[in-house]
Amino acid sequence: MILNEEGIRALFDCLAYNEPRLKVVQQEQPDSSEPDPDAETFLKYDGIRWGRDLELYASFVKIIEPRGLAATLLEEIVLPLKELSPLAFAKGIELMRGYDIVEYPKVCHEMLDSLTHVNLGDYSHPVDVQRLEEFYSKIKLPRHKS
Repeated sequence: MILNEEGIRALFDCLAYNEPRLKVVQQEQPDSSEPDPDAETFLKYDGIRWGRDLELYASFVKIIEPRGLAATLLEEIVLPLKELSPLAFAKGIELMRGYDIVEYPKVCHEMLDSLTHVNLGDYSHPVDVQRLEEFYSKIKLPRHKS
């Protein structure tokens, strides 16, 4: 699958299908269902924005190329679901395996597969944790060990 707007939409839909607390919404406020004409399509987890606008992610591909976009989606959308929604996380990883993003897909698949066996709490990434906590400030993310 090509990592473009349709490919990102497939990821959003897959995650929302496998986690009832996630919804794909359009033109809503980040933390309410009130209209926001400036917002585009994004995910909400328990009614709170989860990640960035789909259309913004799609525009990233021109700047950071498909591999960079896949890493961004993995970091901002899929990885935070590992402990919150293991099924959605697993399905997201499975879908991401289908993205045509690298010259050597076997290496990418092995890396994605390894994430299902890793306890993310065993690793400390202060900058990443800080970014995610700011990004998802109203959702309680599992704490990583220091």
